[in-house]
Amino acid sequence: MVAYAPGREALLCDRDDVLADLDLLYAGAPGARYFCGADLDEDRLVLTVEDFAEFSDQGVTVHVRDEPRSRRPGADAPR
Repeated sequence: MVAYAPGREALLCDRDDVLADLDLLYAGAPGARYFCGADLDEDRLVLTVEDFAEFSDQGVTVHVRDEPRSRRPGADAPR
């Protein structure tokens, strides 16, 4: 989940896409920017704070698990 400001809309996308496009996703956003892991569980958003990162002018600090969480059936199906 890519967040821009508290109480504002956020983007949900695949982890690899976020990591590949950090500069584009946060272009023009002031200050430190944050994103975290999220899963959809029976149409309910579940944030996973174990997968958290800060992106700033000083660089990127990322905390991402090496092992994927178990996901609901079909979650990895092609879209």
